[in-house]
Amino acid sequence: MKYDYQISSHSKKRYLKRVYIVLSIVIVVALAVAAFIKIDSYLQKSQNTPNNTTTEKSTAYFAPATKIFRTQYFQFQSDDSWVEMPAESNLSTYVYRSFRNNLIEQELIIYVGDIPANLNATRVLPVSIKQDRQLSINQVSEHCNKAVGGPVIGQAQVSFEQVTMACDVDGTQYQVLVGLIGGTTNLTLSRPDGSNEVYAIYYKNVKASPDSVQFSQIVSSFQTR
Repeated sequence: MKYDYQISSHSKKRYLKRVYIVLSIVIVVALAVAAFIKIDSYLQKSQNTPNNTTTEKSTAYFAPATKIFRTQYFQFQSDDSWVEMPAESNLSTYVYRSFRNNLIEQELIIYVGDIPANLNATRVLPVSIKQDRQLSINQVSEHCNKAVGGPVIGQAQVSFEQVTMACDVDGTQYQVLVGLIGGTTNLTLSRPDGSNEVYAIYYKNVKASPDSVQFSQIVSSFQTR
């Protein structure tokens, strides 16, 4: 009986060892399969397949920093490229410029009360006046010399885009004046205290391919104070 018991005990140990090995193999295989499935699922989600693609092209957009310029007569918003030029400004003339790599690209001059008699431009931005002392804009016009009949040199008073303006007929620069529809480029606007003031808004763009995008945004945000 003692021999049978020893044989039986040894067999049990071998059996348990085999079971342990088999279970270990099963667990390892199961873990490997689970890891493979997880990795494959991740790769499938990462693929830019037609079924997974929502747009053909994704473009990141970063809004530029916004500045708010304020004086006792008005305020407006612009992007971060604009700066005020205090040395060239006074109580009736406010000068602002936009720079890129220290080069001037745009200039904005706002006149209050004392409007230069010879103020002229090559284009006009027609506007109407909102009740909240802001301006509702249209589009910047083409060159105002289209309103001149026949050859003219220098400045001419014209009616263009429903605005009476001083047109620099033979001018080649991109210069814009804001003009009131049915009126002139001298804008009589009300202030919060109930008084009226006359404003003129002049813009110049000296880029190789000038446009009026920023100017239109500035005028849209313009408000009397």
